Amino acid sequence: MLQTLGATLAAWHYTALWGRLLTCGGLVTRLLTFAHARQAPVGNRRAGCHPAPQIVFLLALTLPLSAQTTAIVGAAVIDGNGGPPLPNAVVLITGQRIAAVGPRASTTIPQGATVVDATGRYIVPGFIDTNVHLSLYGGARDRYETLAKYYPRESEIVLEAAQLQLRYGVTTVRDSYGMLMPLVQVRDAIARGEALGARILAAGNIVGWGGPYSITFSLTPQKDLTRFQEEMNDAISQGAGEDLADMTPAELRVAIGKYLDKGPDFLKYGGTSHFAQPTYIGFSPEAQKVMVEEAHKRGRLAETHSTTIEGLRLSIQAGIDLIQHPELLTPREMPDDLVSLIRERNIICSMLVSTITGEAWEKHLKAKAEAEKKQQEADKKGPARPRTFVEERRRAADLGLDLDTRRRNAQKLIQAGTTVTVGTDSYWAAAPEFAIDPKPDNQSHGIGTIMAIEGLVELGMTPSQAIVAGTKNGAIACRKLNDFGTIEKGKLADLVILDADPLADIHNIRKVRSVMKGGQAVDLAQLPGKRVLSSPKPNLSAENRTLLLNPDAPEMNRQAPEVFRVRFATSKGDILFELHRDWSPKGVDRFYNLVRAGYYDDGRFHRVIKDRWTQFGINGDPQISNVWRTRTLPDEPRRESNVRGTIAYAFAVPNGRTTQIFINTRDNRATHDVEPFVPIGKVIEGMDVVDRLNSEYGETSGGGIRAGKQGPLFEEGNAWLDRNYPRLDHIERATIE
Repeated sequence: MLQTLGATLAAWHYTALWGRLLTCGGLVTRLLTFAHARQAPVGNRRAGCHPAPQIVFLLALTLPLSAQTTAIVGAAVIDGNGGPPLPNAVVLITGQRIAAVGPRASTTIPQGATVVDATGRYIVPGFIDTNVHLSLYGGARDRYETLAKYYPRESEIVLEAAQLQLRYGVTTVRDSYGMLMPLVQVRDAIARGEALGARILAAGNIVGWGGPYSITFSLTPQKDLTRFQEEMNDAISQGAGEDLADMTPAELRVAIGKYLDKGPDFLKYGGTSHFAQPTYIGFSPEAQKVMVEEAHKRGRLAETHSTTIEGLRLSIQAGIDLIQHPELLTPREMPDDLVSLIRERNIICSMLVSTITGEAWEKHLKAKAEAEKKQQEADKKGPARPRTFVEERRRAADLGLDLDTRRRNAQKLIQAGTTVTVGTDSYWAAAPEFAIDPKPDNQSHGIGTIMAIEGLVELGMTPSQAIVAGTKNGAIACRKLNDFGTIEKGKLADLVILDADPLADIHNIRKVRSVMKGGQAVDLAQLPGKRVLSSPKPNLSAENRTLLLNPDAPEMNRQAPEVFRVRFATSKGDILFELHRDWSPKGVDRFYNLVRAGYYDDGRFHRVIKDRWTQFGINGDPQISNVWRTRTLPDEPRRESNVRGTIAYAFAVPNGRTTQIFINTRDNRATHDVEPFVPIGKVIEGMDVVDRLNSEYGETSGGGIRAGKQGPLFEEGNAWLDRNYPRLDHIERATIE
């Protein structure tokens, strides 16, 4: 765990110094001490031999986690309560919990504490998503094929999803519909510390629904089911399916007790059917009260899926604690009296924000405008006759009017001051080998939650209110506010450290520098630990791909600025380059345009020779890399030397520079300055990241540019590297600053 902390600290660009020994009273602890180490104020030290606080990475677990104290100093703390941030703060963490939060000037840092300098950064509580689907649970077409193939690996898939959530700073999720047994298995493994992932609370089935291939869920006739579909229905429903709708209150009470015995953390029931138009009420008022009562007896929260006005009213009157996607009321606008009832009873609104804001909303507006134009043209050509009810409904669906209504309902609930949380309905797309249509990010694990918090600001919240919704209110929905959700003494240390101020711009919640869950620093670059259904997202847009396939396009031949910076976000942390056009005008122009078009995104550091050089620059798509393989640049006079930290083009022959770049990780003047290796820039931040890039494969994974041994990289690209050298580090994205 402390090693994981060290990996995170290293990503903060402190220069590492090996070999320091602190000796006191016979205790010797070997440390990796980072530059900018801080000692505690003199007034905080006692006389005698005591190690002062250091910014360190303990190479051995010399003490149990519970005995360790970490002090994060200098950041602005946004505690999740909605008040002003605490600037230049100290957050003390002992074991899993926060020991103190306060101003740096008045907060005592214990002797021997590990001090992390987070000056200039911002700390928020771990994010919480109150409606996700971590397991595979059904679907048609490509998702059906995915379920059939990957069902035996449900536990791996649940863990993969939980780790993707954690990678974005989402430390807790509520899974409101899915395979209860693997969810419980992974939930418990994470809770015991046997696996790393977002904290999971799971509901299992939506009580009263019969599974993914049932009338209640998908209007699937039972007579047409395959054996596999029947088994999937049973695996989801766990004895709490459609039969419960026919029970008397007394019978239902027993059935709910048996279901709760299986270990769900909360109870979710179908107040209405899943499908829309028409939507039917699922349980009588008496039956709904029974389910809520039984959940409350066990200390469980009760929530509903109710998507009609009167269906939702019945569920509220039954005493529910939370409504999933309350803004979704078929195509109806929520009446004022229902909004008031929700606010008065302080019922939590787990809002499906990411589908009515951001990219999803922009896409809707564009599609709506196109549909309106088509309808107007059709109306001019068609016969003048009254439209049928079905025609009117179809026209409304084509215009996406339900999304307009949902957005107005969401804004109405926010303006009324209801307790809002982020619930994305994030789910698994089809496996890559079966996928037909691409799945948008807004309901993908991790990033979907971030987009939803951003969307709350679009709907009218302040950034501070959106952070409260995505943290504190989520903890309330988990009934765990005493344990997490805000940054306060005694609570679990679920922390997200950001590079920029989210109160100035909510989109800065994407700029995650580090994550801590329950006092354990998370090595984000290693998540997910095992990919089953996910794959690194390609960053290349269709527009940029077109550019990269056309090197002669004007946009690929723009002149670079005289001096500019390029940031590489990598699997080990950020590297910042500074480019100087006067060092190599043609070389710098080429690099500038390749970065702008995304050429280096998702590339691999395919040749890392420790203490010599690190090489990258073969695009992972063979079609693109082969276009540029022969686009050579003429040599240019060398103006700077190949000292440590400089970057230059690799080449096979003179006048042969194309796209491959190497970083000098030592002083290579003696060998490289005698050849036309012309530096184009230098690393100004993150040289420690460069030094930590995986070098285990040496020349075998991508050396041999001069010997003609790079053929497989150009023939198969990333697929060949990932298959044969799976632990190579990679470039996530390159951006010009």
